[in-house]
Amino acid sequence: MEFNDPICGNDPICKKTKVNIERIAVALPDELGKLIYLYIALSQLTSSDPLLPQKVSSVTMVNDAINRQLIRFSSLDFQEAVKNNATIVPRYTSSLFRHNVGHSMALNGSSAEEIAYILGHSSTVAAGYYISSTPSLAEIRENALGSNPVFQNMIALMMTGSLVQRNDWIGRKVAGNINNQFHFNIGDCTYDTTLCPFSQVRACYGCLYFKPFIDGEHQKVFDSINEELIQLMKQADSSHIESHPLIAEITRRKQHVMMVMTRIQLHSSRNDF
Repeated sequence: MEFNDPICGNDPICKKTKVNIERIAVALPDELGKLIYLYIALSQLTSSDPLLPQKVSSVTMVNDAINRQLIRFSSLDFQEAVKNNATIVPRYTSSLFRHNVGHSMALNGSSAEEIAYILGHSSTVAAGYYISSTPSLAEIRENALGSNPVFQNMIALMMTGSLVQRNDWIGRKVAGNINNQFHFNIGDCTYDTTLCPFSQVRACYGCLYFKPFIDGEHQKVFDSINEELIQLMKQADSSHIESHPLIAEITRRKQHVMMVMTRIQLHSSRNDF
């Protein structure tokens, strides 16, 4: 369906918009599906009700919900700093997350058709730009943010719960296996139920319900993930796989552990004075 601007008429120079009215079925992760079902049950929605209220602009509502939830996901220390106006909270919009999806898919080797399909685009023009600009954008983001200790500390504060001492905590502790090594004494879990929908230990470093132990054995977890990553890279090289999706995922988990360890070091250094 094409709409012609009455001012432009049939002028090819003017931009024509094309609306894609076909519904796209996208498979959701099991964890996200459980959260949606929980939201429907708590909101007491029926099959005829909209999933989200439409009393205000959807863009404003979504952007406010994103920023509000990011603060809720952050640690108590970060929330207290925001409450006391001791830190500046950047404003994130849904378009930034949308662009991040396109860049992430391009970095993982997805095709232009796949990127356009997920983003709901009617053509692959924008997806082509994501792919062509990926190396330069990745380098810019790495130089500007990845090596910035302030940014790393901010992300670390928003990723996990508050730091606690091992001997001071009375509750459920996290335990799990990584690379044939059993790990425990790393932190505790404050999730409402005892059944964790994620992989314990592996997914804890990056979960807001995880409270890392200040004197926890995080170095052992880091070593196990690093050994697992090296083995996976050797397998990918021997199999001639250029872009292995697990390498990016395990690398991300490794960075999460590093951020927690850095956060503990900063906490310990402040208490030394």
